[in-house]
Amino acid sequence: MSFTFGEIKPYLARDMKLSVKMLKGGYTDYFMVSDIPQGKYDDMIIYSLAGIKYIEFPELGEYVSPDSPELSWMEPKLDFGYEITLCDQIPDYDDRDHTRTNTEHIILKDLRSVLPLFGHCAVNCIGEGKEAFRSPADIPSTFDNKFLFGLGMEPDKTDITAGVYEKRFVIVLANRPKS
Repeated sequence: MSFTFGEIKPYLARDMKLSVKMLKGGYTDYFMVSDIPQGKYDDMIIYSLAGIKYIEFPELGEYVSPDSPELSWMEPKLDFGYEITLCDQIPDYDDRDHTRTNTEHIILKDLRSVLPLFGHCAVNCIGEGKEAFRSPADIPSTFDNKFLFGLGMEPDKTDITAGVYEKRFVIVLANRPKS
């Protein structure tokens, strides 16, 4: 059994812009993870943590809730956000192994089936430091049995395009489960 959104949500950085995409079509963008209504998507299966994308958001001087009537007249702006694709069940054509070895906690080994295949990322292992990788596929198996502590984004200072920092995915791991 793969992960549900309800299992992953507590690990997502609160201030991360997020695009929730449905495998069968459609998506909803959120300014912050906390803007997702309580219980919405909780039972849906994570098909992929698709990675950092440009997401269209209204340009705001200060944060307002997504239900605010002020949003209807604002010009959209592209900004970095994280895309998560959800589904009701894993399709038959998906050949990734979604079997979990640890059903009580989330470890990196089990998370690999839904990680993006490309894009810079960093692994921050609490008490052991941070390492950068060209893609999640390059993360060595020595991290496989570490517990998930958090997921987020940060500026990627290794890949500067036109003087603008791109973002990279950050996986925070620990030697024991998050309590």
